[in-house]
Amino acid sequence: MADQQAIDTAASMTAMAAKTAVAGGATGVFTWLGGLDIGLLISIFAAISGLLVSVFGSVVTWYYKYKADQRAQEIHALEMKKIEKGGRDVEQD
Repeated sequence: MADQQAIDTAASMTAMAAKTAVAGGATGVFTWLGGLDIGLLISIFAAISGLLVSVFGSVVTWYYKYKADQRAQEIHALEMKKIEKGGRDVEQD
């Protein structure tokens, strides 16, 4: 029974230490941000926002290009099957 109590106490202390570390880190970040000029904060925010928008735009562009390549490949495969079977869309005289 005493062993279980010691384990519970150790787990509680570990959880408390982790929360304290996170709170200390957050306080450090807020203190650092508080010491910066407002113009610098706006510049940092604009730079990070621009980076996120460009990354998102690149991902969207890549996705739609990938889908277009898939559609083109499917159309090509269907046209090749049609040619192999001898069927053509062009009328012959």
